[in-house]
Amino acid sequence: MADNSSSLSLLTVLKPGGSSHIGVESKPAKTIDQMIALMSDRGLAITDEAKLRR
Repeated sequence: MADNSSSLSLLTVLKPGGSSHIGVESKPAKTIDQMIALMSDRGLAITDEAKLRR
């Protein structure tokens, strides 16, 4: 008889869709201004800042 088990079947997802780190504090949320500055610093060409803010 063939063994159909997989090493992936041993994994457990603790928080689906997110981090599985337990006891780690979340990062504080950034403001819109901080997010725009971060995107700009990372090289995003912002052509319509008003639309981006919406």
